[in-house]
Amino acid sequence: MNQLDQHIRLANQKAIEKLLSVRPQLISVGSALSALGLKNYTILHAGPPLKDVEKLPKTIESSIVLSALYEGWASNEQEALKLLHQGLIELKPAQDFRCVTPLAAMITPKTTLLCVNDANSDLPACFAPLSSGPGPDIRFGTNNPEVLSSLTLRDTLIFSAMKAALNTPLDLFHFASLGLQGGDELHSSTAAATQALGLEIHDRLTQTQFAHDQIHIVQELIKSNPGFFLTPWMAACKLMLSSIEGIPYCSFITRIGGNGECMGLSISHDPTLWHKQMATPPIGMRFGHVHQTVEVEGVVGDSCVIDAMGFGGQITSASPQVLLTLQEHLPKDYALRAAHIMSTDHDYFSSCMSRSNAEHEAPTAPKVRCGLDLLKIIQGKCYPLVNIAMLAHDGTHGLLGRGLYELDPLLCDQAAKQLPTHSSI
Repeated sequence: MNQLDQHIRLANQKAIEKLLSVRPQLISVGSALSALGLKNYTILHAGPPLKDVEKLPKTIESSIVLSALYEGWASNEQEALKLLHQGLIELKPAQDFRCVTPLAAMITPKTTLLCVNDANSDLPACFAPLSSGPGPDIRFGTNNPEVLSSLTLRDTLIFSAMKAALNTPLDLFHFASLGLQGGDELHSSTAAATQALGLEIHDRLTQTQFAHDQIHIVQELIKSNPGFFLTPWMAACKLMLSSIEGIPYCSFITRIGGNGECMGLSISHDPTLWHKQMATPPIGMRFGHVHQTVEVEGVVGDSCVIDAMGFGGQITSASPQVLLTLQEHLPKDYALRAAHIMSTDHDYFSSCMSRSNAEHEAPTAPKVRCGLDLLKIIQGKCYPLVNIAMLAHDGTHGLLGRGLYELDPLLCDQAAKQLPTHSSI
């Protein structure tokens, strides 16, 4: 083994130790203004930096317009677009602020953020937007004005309920493990984890002075939104990945996401440098009401951090529902890829999945592995899978269905050039 190989191996081993030591817990909620000091007329979006405000993906533009209306920066769509095109609204990647945001959701000063920190260290906290109830949602990249009501509900009643419930931290590993045992892969499906979290929130609220009728409303909102657990889990995965940022020679992916225009990633060796390629659309099964002529937007969302941590696309076979939906679109080796590109088992989750399968006499579940290694990806020509929703390219039709995205080989090759090229790993 040459000296360079030794540097990389030691760096990656250090990263593994850090990844496995993090225990994410949800500790509080607060506005982006209070949590981040986010300035007026500033919007955080998913993925890498956007190129040109004059040529934004329609999903992104629709969400920006609604965000400007919600913040009171504009009174109509035309005013919002004028602010945008004149450069008066500043657009920045959420992940550069230790935030992650789902699909086309925007973070603005009034956005309620969930705060997740590490129970085992003083690692700086990470954030993600609080989810609202069912119905029109800012994350679907639609111009539906009913989204404004959903945002108001999120930042009033649901915010107040979560604030009251978080009198002590919530251990997110606990709810994630219950999700896995219930058939979630923790990205495209979080229904079981959401159910468990909803019950805990309900029990906690009943111990407070929160009004009983409002507790019932919040409970029903969470019940009707099976993706409620998604955003705290995104923040948890972002937190774990952030623990390994800035390790010299480390070849693990630490940031990843799409903005509809580009798909981007960064690696531990230099986490602030985004590598980008054109964002191609996810593929998958459309909902029955969606006409086949509606085009799919290029991949968009920061929820890819979940797959980069070893969940989602890396353990699709752990979720019968997701597997059934994506089966015809999955590559033949989908169940084997994590073993080749992820660096080590995450014993906490692998053991809980094994116990669940033993109890239900089910086939052996895939192990949860972590440490997504860019060098392993390049050398094996084996690319990560991401389970992520399909959005309509027109910025009007919104959510089209459950989708699958395979990381672009060209993007991986480009990022690998940042690392030393001669390695026998």
